[in-house]
Amino acid sequence: MFYAPYKLENFFSGVQAPGAVIKNNSAAFWYWVRALYHRLCSTIEFKLPDDWNRARDYFEACLFAKGYLTVFYHDKFGTVFQDSEPNGYDFYYQPVSMLVTNPMINESLDLVIGRDCENIKLTNDFRGCLDIIYRYATKLANMDSAIDMNIINSKFGYLLTARNKMASAALKMAYDKMQRGEPLVIIDKAVVEGIGEDVPFELLSRDNLKNSYLVTDLITDAKSLIDSFDSEIGIKNLGVSEKRERMISSEVEARQSDASARISLWGECLDHSIEAVNDMFGLDISYRFRFLDEIAPDETNENDAESEEIKKWVMQSQR
Repeated sequence: MFYAPYKLENFFSGVQAPGAVIKNNSAAFWYWVRALYHRLCSTIEFKLPDDWNRARDYFEACLFAKGYLTVFYHDKFGTVFQDSEPNGYDFYYQPVSMLVTNPMINESLDLVIGRDCENIKLTNDFRGCLDIIYRYATKLANMDSAIDMNIINSKFGYLLTARNKMASAALKMAYDKMQRGEPLVIIDKAVVEGIGEDVPFELLSRDNLKNSYLVTDLITDAKSLIDSFDSEIGIKNLGVSEKRERMISSEVEARQSDASARISLWGECLDHSIEAVNDMFGLDISYRFRFLDEIAPDETNENDAESEEIKKWVMQSQR
């Protein structure tokens, strides 16, 4: 199967709810979207069929951006997965079928759920995680702008004014020499003398320059935002601004609960939907949360073995 290369922002722009507007479309914003998206993808490790592994990036994009993907059998391509859209609803407002379109398929497919296809779902509302990514990417991009602005402002210590062109040129020349590292800079005395009683130089000083340097605090705040994002997606941490020895056990437990609250729902959706897909198509898809620490001691070896098996499948399929 061949699919055209795609950019994440182009794929993501097609899965937003109607009327959604990205207010920040800067390079810094999309940098953080990619960084947080990669961080999100790292939380779940999937074991996929061999012929799906080379499309693992597309699998993850569908699952994390849209919250679901559709698995079905096609006469030409075999058992495959695709991006899709729900079509029709039953008595409980659940989708009845899924619409699939692909340039490699000549016609649109209307696949009945439970008969022609099944969905692998990350969330229970047919929506992905882009709202989380965009929220934190916007804040971090704004934080980047504040850091850059503060760094530039911190370079400025004095404001000099000159009352004539000769004085202005002398100041510029002297400043350039000091910036080049010359230890002794001499200005022509004629610049100051011979022009009457008026002094050609005026100085406005910034004595509080150190107090206005906020870069360190801004970087710490940015790390705190990343910590909050990690807690949203199931990466446990104790926070960069808080030391472990200063935290009581209830605070540690609260952070761990924050990190497992959302992924507990993800786990339920994945368990139910993957089981349905495996039963219908005879597959052996499985997954594990990489950063879930709540593992009983007697289960550690079993989970490690499963992780190694998943990695082995990936390596074999990429050869």
